Amino acid sequence: MSYGLEIIKVLITLVAILGLFYLVIKFLQGKKGLLNQTDQIKVLERCYLNSNQMLYLIKVVDQVWLVSSSKEELEFIKEVDLAVDSLAVKEDVGLLNLFKKGKDGVNEE
Repeated sequence: MSYGLEIIKVLITLVAILGLFYLVIKFLQGKKGLLNQTDQIKVLERCYLNSNQMLYLIKVVDQVWLVSSSKEELEFIKEVDLAVDSLAVKEDVGLLNLFKKGKDGVNEE
């Protein structure tokens, strides 16, 4: 037999295997979203303290919790007494906006 025909068969088989692998990955990614569709628990805010520590503001049913996490543990700090509706940011507070100064070198309010 010709080696050219064998190479074509190997390439077709390789493309078929890669295509099946791609379809399985896409199928599993779609299922991940179906398993975790709930409005009972939602992360409202994340704050990175350093590369290993974070603070989370989490809404659990009708409560808001402050939780810290590190590589070793996840710790409940306290329940925050905030109305969940009041957590929406009214003004865009980007990093650049924090450093804007007025005419006198004082932050404008």
